[in-house]
Parts: sequence; C-alpha cells; structure tokens
Amino acid sequence: MKSTMFLNNITAVDHAYINDKGMVIGGAVSPTILVEGEVEPVENVVVDFSTVKKDIKDIIDAKYSGFDHKLWLIEGYSDYELAPSTSPKNIRIKTPCLVIEAPIDAFKFIKKNGPHPENFLEQVIVQMENELHDGLNLIHRNANISVSIDFDASFIGNSRMDTTMVPFRYVHGLKDSTSWGCQNIAHGHLSYIAATGESPLAAEMVIQRIAADLDKTIFVKEENVVYDGGDVITVEYKTPRGEFMMHFKEKVWEYGRVGLIETETTIEHLAEKIAEIYQSELVEAGVNMLFVSEGLNKGAVAYIKGE
Repeated sequence: MKSTMFLNNITAVDHAYINDKGMVIGGAVSPTILVEGEVEPVENVVVDFSTVKKDIKDIIDAKYSGFDHKLWLIEGYSDYELAPSTSPKNIRIKTPCLVIEAPIDAFKFIKKNGPHPENFLEQVIVQMENELHDGLNLIHRNANISVSIDFDASFIGNSRMDTTMVPFRYVHGLKDSTSWGCQNIAHGHLSYIAATGESPLAAEMVIQRIAADLDKTIFVKEENVVYDGGDVITVEYKTPRGEFMMHFKEKVWEYGRVGLIETETTIEHLAEKIAEIYQSELVEAGVNMLFVSEGLNKGAVAYIKGE
C-alpha cells in the first residue's frame, strides 16, 4: 500500500542568488513537501514524521551540499562567470556588478532544468526534489519514496502588529558568528517590517517607505572594508570556515546598494539602526514598536522613543 505524507514549514531556506543583472539578491523560501511511499507493515507508516522531518532538514541544510545560507548560481539565469581564485579551496565569480570569492561550500550550483527554465525558482524546486528523492531513498531503502515540493514565502505576524508585514530583501555576512552558514559573506534573507503605533494608517505608510529604501541592500560592517575608493568598495574577512571577499564596482546602482554600518549586521543591530535612521518619521507617525524580521520566522524589535 502507498500513502502520501505532507510536511509544512519544516525549515526556512535563507539564501542569496545572482540575478540576471549580475546582482546578489537575498531571499527565503519555506518548502511544503509531499512524500509518497510504501507503508511499512510494523508501524504502518511510510516513515515516522519526526524521522523524515529530520532527514529532510539534514539534506536541505547540509553544510557542503545543501541549499540553506548559500549563494545560488543558477544556470541559464544568473549573469556570472567563473574566474581564477586565490586558493584551491575557493571559488571566484565575476558579474557586471561585483566580484565574490569564497570557499566552495558557500555556493550552490542550480542546474538548468524544469518545465520553465526562465523561472529560476522552478529550477531550484526540481533540483531540491531530486536531491531529496535520492537522499531519502538512500536512508529508507524499502519505502520507494517520491517527493514533490512547493515554496511558500509568507510571514506570519503576531497580535502586537498594527500594520501589514511589508517585504524587503537584503544580503550580509557575519564574520564573528558561530553559525557556519551565517559566516558566508553573501547569504541573504527575504524579510519583513511591521509596526505598532497610535495611528496604524500613518505607521503603514512609514514602513512602506522604509521597506522600499531597504530593499536590495547589501549590509556591510565598516570594519570589514579593506578598500573604499568612493564608488568602488572591497570587503574582506577570515573565519574558521575560510576566507571571503566581495568587491563592488559601485556602492549604489540600479539594482541595489551597499549599506555601511559601524556595528555587526545581525538583525538586532539592523533593527536598532533602522529605528535610528528613521526615528523622526516613526515618531511623527506614532510608532512605538518596530518589528524587523530576519527571514520568514524570526527577527528583532526596536522600541521607538520620542525625540
């Protein structure tokens, strides 16, 4: 007997990708997964839910071969070329906008496949389905598993929020993080901003403007800048994972901008920095709490105080 299991919100896959203009863009997706297979005769399940959930997360989040916290290079879509690197452990890519060099495991190569290759997320879905299919059948050899995936990118707010959640995308890297994935200089997030305040309509208008300003920003800690030539900027740092470098040909251009801040670019500091930059507008709109997410399910709160 065959049966199909569904698993929602197993993990949020935070990532960045090189787009068709050569820009690095942040993103996040939450896979919703159907797993079909043979019902085994002892427990009368395809695979125990907790077991298969862990197996799926292990494959998607794998340090070296996974999708999470990687820079996706999408065949047929991303505008980039490989260039000679300074180390055999690294990959260097060049685009019309920037140069990135990082350890090989910081990248995820997405093959050209799927029914509509111009839609790069469909390519990612096909590759993720194939890798989960192979991985799960290797672990559960008698289940004859097949996998189907959809992506969800919605954010669930909470009762404290008076406004809608307005999305923006950003990229960063955390030199001093103990998280393997977060050390990647070019990983990113699809994030959301919301507010609580005396006038929800006024607050809504302000956060719409803030989200538009923040969208497609690459946040960089000033300490990690090794060259700043006005428009041209180079960022470098070393971590236990390896050596990372990003060189931007412009600080501000049609497809995004580099945002330099004096602190680390964790969501806690970003929320406080955003509140500081937009304090006058937020106070005028009666906002008292600013919610800034890091990806789809977590974030930080900045409390707005009157001037």
